[in-house]
Formats: sequence, structure tokens, C-alpha cells
Amino acid sequence: MKRGLNIDPVCPLCLDGIEYAKHFSKDCIIVNKVWEAADKRQWLPFNVSPVGCQDLSQSLGSIQSSHNSKLKQKFSFLL
Repeated sequence: MKRGLNIDPVCPLCLDGIEYAKHFSKDCIIVNKVWEAADKRQWLPFNVSPVGCQDLSQSLGSIQSSHNSKLKQKFSFLL
């Protein structure tokens, strides 16, 4: 939209918010269900899960600095 494209800004998953980075990583109720399920089943350590971080960029930074390829794989799959 910032570049003048005629697109629908509403999140296609929840249909209840404007699609932007914070919505995608924290505010979307559908995405939250995925992150909460991953957290409940301990698929990711709490300190790198978006549930335990302030935002998605903090999660990405934590995962990148871990040098754990399996962790990176799991996080990518969940995204």
C-alpha cells in the first residue's frame, strides 16, 4: 500500500486487523494459536518463541545467535 499498490490491507487469516509485522507476529488470533501450540508443546525454547519475546525481530535475533540449525528449521516451519 505504501508503494501505491491496490491491495486489501486486512489480514487474510483472521479478517480482523490490518496486516503488518506486529499483527503477523503477535496480534493475529490465528497466528497466536500457532505460537501458543508451539509453546505448549515446547517446540521452541521460551526465550526464542514469539510468545516469550517482545516481537518477531527479537525472536529472529535470538534464533540466529543460537547457531542451532534444528531450532532454525523448526522456527522456519512454524512461520
